Amino acid sequence: SNTNLIYSIKNKIHYTFSENLSGDILGIMDGIFIGEKSYISDETNSYFRESGISHLLAVSGTHIIYVISLFSFIFNKTIGKRYSSYFLILFIIFYILISGASPSIIRAGIMAISTIIASIINRKSNSINNLCFSALFILVLNPLALINLGFVLSFVGTIGIISMNQKISNYILDIIKNKKISDIFCVTLSAQISLLPVMVYYFHSISFSSLITNFLIVPIWGIVMILGFILLFISMFSNIVSK
Repeated sequence: SNTNLIYSIKNKIHYTFSENLSGDILGIMDGIFIGEKSYISDETNSYFRESGISHLLAVSGTHIIYVISLFSFIFNKTIGKRYSSYFLILFIIFYILISGASPSIIRAGIMAISTIIASIINRKSNSINNLCFSALFILVLNPLALINLGFVLSFVGTIGIISMNQKISNYILDIIKNKKISDIFCVTLSAQISLLPVMVYYFHSISFSSLITNFLIVPIWGIVMILGFILLFISMFSNIVSK
């Protein structure tokens, strides 16, 4: 069955990581690739939580961006731009399933797929429409997701990015001349501002240091994910060769 296939793939990924990594590094890789956080120590969990970056230990919308960037590059180079969009859609669905299909990953996946489909049919993609469609899809599957903290954080953060990112970047580009650094800062700041009321409501605290920590750590996390994929590919390739 499909469930057994997904379970066996997740097991294979965990086994590959466990052969090459150990301790918290293994736990972090399991967390960001297959949504399995049981190998992360309580100490590391609390450190990430206090730093305001605990979202990085689980599969989130941020990871979908890195997955799309990496695999669109791979598919464009190997099978050409014409067919890469279709393969990318299939891979996003596959990644959603093996990573545990949390509300934030489904939200990011559906928004990404909607954008890709719009480009295939030569239509302009609309972020708000994509966000609303992903919310509808998740709530039809599970209406109780509405009270899930991951759902709330993911959607509020994304609304903040859509509504504030461009306005903030107009000011920030005058200060930070590098566009890539400016983009990372603006996205992080937009999400953090919109999440402030949610954080106060749920956790009764505000962490300004988490803004700086997110700004510094998120780009590094992209490199961690890419290295993880490279490790998986090398391991799978060496297994095929050895057989």
